[in-house]
Amino acid sequence: MKKEQAGSVTNVTRALEVLGMVLLTGGILLVGFYASQDNFKLIFTGYTLAFLGYALGIHLGVMGHSWRQFFILALILRIVLLFSLPNLSDDVFRFIWDGKMMHLGIHPLSDRPEDFLVTHQFLSGELNPLYSQLNSPNYYTVYPPVAQIIFFLSTFSFFGSMKVMVFIMKLLLLLGEGFTMYGLLLALRMFRLSHWNLLLFMLNPLAILEIMGNMHFEGLMIAFLLWSGLALARKRWFWSGGLFALAVSTKLLPLMFLPLILLYLSDVRVITRFLLGCCLIGGLLFVPFLWGVGWMHFWTSLHLYYGTFEFNAGLYYILRAIGKYFVGYNLIHFIGPALAAVSLVAILWVALKARRPIPMRNLPGYLLLSYMIYALLSLILHPWYLLLPLFLSVFVPNAIVPVWTYLITLTYINYSFHPYSEAMWVVLLEYTVLLALIAWEFRTTRWLRKSLWGRKQ
Repeated sequence: MKKEQAGSVTNVTRALEVLGMVLLTGGILLVGFYASQDNFKLIFTGYTLAFLGYALGIHLGVMGHSWRQFFILALILRIVLLFSLPNLSDDVFRFIWDGKMMHLGIHPLSDRPEDFLVTHQFLSGELNPLYSQLNSPNYYTVYPPVAQIIFFLSTFSFFGSMKVMVFIMKLLLLLGEGFTMYGLLLALRMFRLSHWNLLLFMLNPLAILEIMGNMHFEGLMIAFLLWSGLALARKRWFWSGGLFALAVSTKLLPLMFLPLILLYLSDVRVITRFLLGCCLIGGLLFVPFLWGVGWMHFWTSLHLYYGTFEFNAGLYYILRAIGKYFVGYNLIHFIGPALAAVSLVAILWVALKARRPIPMRNLPGYLLLSYMIYALLSLILHPWYLLLPLFLSVFVPNAIVPVWTYLITLTYINYSFHPYSEAMWVVLLEYTVLLALIAWEFRTTRWLRKSLWGRKQ
């Protein structure tokens, strides 16, 4: 009788495993190869199927089954996406533009694309097709030096077609994903956490599609940040600082974590070694990149990006509506900096309230809370912006971020409207569910309260 029951459980497990793998694979292939940015029905169908497979994979992992099989599947799906073109993002055209500028001996920060075609008309014939695909030709580039190095390496003229250039960039991103997978295995062993936690990030459809499908460099940034943390745990302070600088040089977002990291280090001599590595590697990358007028153009683009654009912003939209009601126009130039200041103060508050000395085991929780504050107060929250908190959720398992990564895929509906417009019902749905999850998580688990109240818990 017991053998029959055990066999029945095994059969059910295998059936769920196959179903999860089929759903995940089908959804990823549907979105990665067949969906277009304006075909929301296909995007929604693919993501829904993939997330159902993801949920089954996580469930089986929690129950102690199949995590290795799903881990291998996550790797295979990333390799398969090497051969797709980014179909939900047009950022790739700017990547190639910046790379080609450097091959022409022109710094990507020296000219905006629209100015370049005026001052270099003899090259306009070659670059016009690429220019017509750019989403922000009137802005200077916003991509830091590590990303620019990858653009340069991927756009040599002998690579020929765009498909080859995209393949080279994806190959480098896949290398980063490999380091992330290996680093997560080491980190989970160090924290004595279950291997199934790895699936929270590596199996997540948003992580697979936004990194290897749409080529967002958060994946590489996460790899550098993870190995910086591993070096930190091994007390290799200089190398940790250098790797942290590489993360910042890929995407600027990790800068918000610096106060917490310095508090974790606590000792002046240790902080000095960390900052020495950070400044040396960061200086070698940023100083040549921003030499001359580059720093001014880079800052101008960042300021315009975060002070002009709006996308999927929760609290900001409420404040914008209130402002329009009283003054009759959008107060973004006031609300944007004000929310940025509030975000900075709140993140510093989390750092100051953190229990000292900060145990390494608690550090990811503080980092996750800091990023959630930033995300909730931000004017722009694209789907791939959730990859960093999703990575941190591997060490602080929670329902908030994984569910959020599904909800945020609904924002792709905006691109199906002609002309483009933002569906406010999606924003309302997303943030209503999100706030309910935050309240539930606060009541039922300890990590959020610990992160908020620090040593009081």
